[in-house]
Amino acid sequence: MKKKLVSSDNIGEFLAVDTKEIHVDTTMILTSSAKDYLRSKGVKVIYGSKTAATSRPVISRACSKKDNLKTVVTRIVSILRNDLQVRDSAKVERVTQKVLSSLQGR
Repeated sequence: MKKKLVSSDNIGEFLAVDTKEIHVDTTMILTSSAKDYLRSKGVKVIYGSKTAATSRPVISRACSKKDNLKTVVTRIVSILRNDLQVRDSAKVERVTQKVLSSLQGR
């Protein structure tokens, strides 16, 4: 089973907006920098499996469009690089732009 490395660089992918806790299961490795970040933000680390209610981040309507856009872009890049193993930066940028333009058309 492949484990996910959670660092201060990608911690946002695993946190819901305005949350005060994160569930860390057996498929995740939390780095020291991620723990430091969580501690500085007052986020409680809960070890064990996630429940269905907490498995997906919830985007607050109070967030600005800029924050939402940054979250979407970060998630798209993460999926391309980590899940689909796309290494070509130009391709990642093209796909990200196409997804964003598709979302803006809604």
